[in-house]
Amino acid sequence: MDTAKDITVAVVGSRLDYCNSVLYGMPQANINWLQHVQNIFAGVVAWAPWTVSSLDICHDFHWLPVSYHITFKLCLINHPSSIPV
Repeated sequence: MDTAKDITVAVVGSRLDYCNSVLYGMPQANINWLQHVQNIFAGVVAWAPWTVSSLDICHDFHWLPVSYHITFKLCLINHPSSIPV
């Protein structure tokens, strides 16, 4: 189970990180679709019933919402000196 979580977190995170500059400024409908996909992945990997909030699952995986994730990664790229050591 932990391996499945690690692989999913790595795959979803790397796909979002790979195309941050393309996703920035996208219409909100596209961002909402990506958020929906992220929520589905989280629920499937966690084997969570449909009654469990996807926000709680994403929080357990340490995933930001997609729109925040895009902004956060672009800020890190543009301001690398602000990364805490």
